[in-house]
Order: sequence, then structure tokens, then C-alpha cells
Amino acid sequence: MPDKEIDKFQTSLREVFYFIKYSKNLRILSEKLTSSPRYHNLEKQAVMVINAVTGAKLPFTEKEETVDMCKAINDLRRQERRKGRREGRREGREKNTVQFITNLMQNTGWSTEQAMNALGISESERTHYLNMLTSGK
Repeated sequence: MPDKEIDKFQTSLREVFYFIKYSKNLRILSEKLTSSPRYHNLEKQAVMVINAVTGAKLPFTEKEETVDMCKAINDLRRQERRKGRREGRREGREKNTVQFITNLMQNTGWSTEQAMNALGISESERTHYLNMLTSGK
């Protein structure tokens, strides 16, 4: 739907349509969010529609009548950055552990099981690390 058609809407449906239309283009979406004061007090039901259609997961509380979309987007970005950092740290630890296992096997002649025993890797984690070792990740 062209922007000129979306602009004809006088309800929060306009903001919903813009958000849906530009949800994959963060630059334009950010411009729309910051240029329209209506995004600072968007009805909770409109945010629920946006979340349902785009999968955005914009945070809000049940008590809120309206949602400040700029704040909601910033909160979501913050949450995603924290999640990304946690995942990055986990991946880093896993890669280091695989490297430790590999080094122990190469430098001592130990088997994979012996190297994992030396590192104190639990039984529940061994399959995961074996898969990583065999896939070369």
C-alpha cells in the first residue's frame, strides 16, 4: 500500500500500517517513529496488532492504556543486545572448550573422553561437544 493511501487513515491504523510496511527496513521505520508524535502514545491494542503481525515483541504492561513506541523499540533493542551478548559469551565458551579438548588430545595423546574428564565436562554436555568436534565448529 503506498504511503499516500496509508496517510488517509486518521486512526492508529495508520501507524500500524506504517510499522508493518517498514518493519523490515529499520532506517525508514526509525524515521517514521521519530517523525510522528502519534507513536509516542499509541493505543495498546494497536501495539498488540503490530506484535501479532510482525512478531516484533514490543514490550508493554497490561496496565498501560498507551505505549510510547520509541521507548518500546529502545527497550526491545536493549533486550536484544543483552540476549546477543549472552549468546556470544556462550558461543565463545563453547569454542574455547572445544579448543581445550582438541589441545589436550593433541598434546597428551588422550582420547576425547579422557580430555573431557580432565576438563570436568558433564555427561549431559558431552554429546554437544562431540557434535561440535566432529562438525569442526
